[in-house]
Parts: sequence; C-alpha cells; structure tokens
Amino acid sequence: MQLSQTLILNGITANLILLAHLSQIKTHFHNSNPLKIAIISFGNFSQFLARAFVRQGHTVLAHSRSDYSLVAQTLGVAYFSDPHDLCEQHPEVVLLCTSILSFEKVIQSIPFQSSKFSWVGLPFVYDKVGISNNGFIINRCEQFLNIFAREGCRMVEMSCAVHDRHAAGSQFVAHTMGRLLERFRLESSPINTKGYETLLNLVDNTAGDSFDLYYGLFMYNKNAMEQLEKLEMAFEALKKKLSGAFA
Repeated sequence: MQLSQTLILNGITANLILLAHLSQIKTHFHNSNPLKIAIISFGNFSQFLARAFVRQGHTVLAHSRSDYSLVAQTLGVAYFSDPHDLCEQHPEVVLLCTSILSFEKVIQSIPFQSSKFSWVGLPFVYDKVGISNNGFIINRCEQFLNIFAREGCRMVEMSCAVHDRHAAGSQFVAHTMGRLLERFRLESSPINTKGYETLLNLVDNTAGDSFDLYYGLFMYNKNAMEQLEKLEMAFEALKKKLSGAFA
C-alpha cells in the first residue's frame, strides 16, 4: 500500500492514503468508475464527507472506535467494527479523520502497510506527495479531488510548509484569541455591538472544539510559538501606548 497524499479540509486535517493494488488494476478501468472510499473515525465531520461521497455515487466504508453502525446505515455507508474487515474490502482511498494528537495511535491500530454546513467557496488545501507517474494512480487521485471541486470548494494546491505558515497566522491565532476570551468570560448584553457579537461568535466557534485540536495546532506547527510571542509583544505594546497617553 502506498502513502501518497495529505489533505487539509477546511481547517481539519484529514490524512489521505491512496491504496494502489497494482497487481489487481485492470486496463479497462476508466475515470467514470466510482471510488471505494474508507473513512476511519466516523464523527460529525466524517459523516458530512460521507454524504457528499455517497451523493456522487462512490462506495463508502467506515470504521470508528465508537459504534456508528446505525448512523452509517442511514447514510448508505457500510460500517465495520473491525478495521481488519474494512481493509479486506480493499479500499482505494482511506481518509483518517482524527485529531492530530490521536493520529499516530489510530494509524498504528489499522492493519496498513507502507450537512449541517455548506462548504461552497471554502478553500480545500491539498499537497500531492509521492504521486507516481502511473496514469491510473494520477487519474484516481484527480477523481477524488474532483469530489470536492464539484461540491463547490475552492481548490488550492499548497505545500505543507506553506500551509503551516498560513495556518499559524490564521487558524492558530483565531483559536488562541477565542480561548483567551473564553477565560475572560465574555457575556452577551442588551447593548451588544456588531464587533462584540463577532467576539462572542469567535468564542462559540473555538471553545466548542476539543483542547486536543488546539494543542495539536501548537504542538505540531513550528510557527505557532512565533505567533504567541507576537501576540504577547502586541499586547504589551498596546498597554504601553495606553499608559503613555495619560503620562
């Protein structure tokens, strides 16, 4: 099996593995063939993805530590409680929809060898890594990416290093400010301004995510510490400016 690509889906890391069983590839396969897509960890975001995959005619398989068999059944997804049984189905694409912190543990547990919201207009950031020159593999990769293009995503090809730099200056900063304001215990009032409503929404959007997600953004992005230091310097500069105004 061949690790070939890592994708960042609207701020949530989903590690994509294209599985090329080259000995089983038939020359009569065409791009119109539906993909067989496996999803590991079948929470809300995974279910959101599954709906799009099924709607476009692809075969979807799922596995998770919790029992989502009934949910999968309503979505038209084949659910497997044992990851070995899922792998016996020989999926061509595997999505690991786990948090950054649990990624290593989850991938080690899988027998591999080496919607509520609309996503129209949202950036779909991807990096093609290790894609061979095999025409079949290239076509299958493009077919998978086309799923998100057809859903209205804005497709952005970007290296992991460049993505991490942008993510630290946007996603990490947004989560940091949201969690900081959560500790500040902002409360709604009868005279909320639009700006204050924006802050309250930021707290709601970030505080609802697990701390593991936030910690993962810090732990595994070398640019995050630089952003924390810049925030600290900006806050100190602002305090000095306020103090100086009355000196």
